[in-house]
Amino acid sequence: MNSDNLKNSIRIFEHASTELEKISDNGLRELSKLRKPDNVIHLKHLQNSDDLGINTLLATQRIPAIVLLGLSIELTFKLIIRQKLNKEFRIHELNKLFTKLPSEIRDSIILNVTSDLKISENEFHNKLNENDLIFVNWRYFYEKETPNYAGIEFLKSLHKYLKELIE
Repeated sequence: MNSDNLKNSIRIFEHASTELEKISDNGLRELSKLRKPDNVIHLKHLQNSDDLGINTLLATQRIPAIVLLGLSIELTFKLIIRQKLNKEFRIHELNKLFTKLPSEIRDSIILNVTSDLKISENEFHNKLNENDLIFVNWRYFYEKETPNYAGIEFLKSLHKYLKELIE
């Protein structure tokens, strides 16, 4: 895939992820109005039952949003690597892709994300590890025995700064 097609794909996936997240958030807010006594739906309720169709809402909108965000981040890493190093890697691990970047770009990403989220560099690396296979794990979420993890705020911040590096 050439760089222009990759850029367009990244924009499409990012837009779709954002729209699905908005729909999911709005749906959860509307469902929370029906909930008594505190009119709030907590994520802990998602694991207990399909009360008010919450699991269905999550599965139909939130999960694809996470998958598309993960894919968009993966493709953005690959585009930056192609632009800066003229290399291609056919891997999904965000951590491995991150290590392929030139050190000055890695340092810049770490500085921006840690400043944005007010976390340490060590926490940055921990969060990158936790989200390493975000695209794969959430694309195949139904195959896992244990719950998947997604650090949404970290992923959004990471993606925001990655996009700034695209030429």
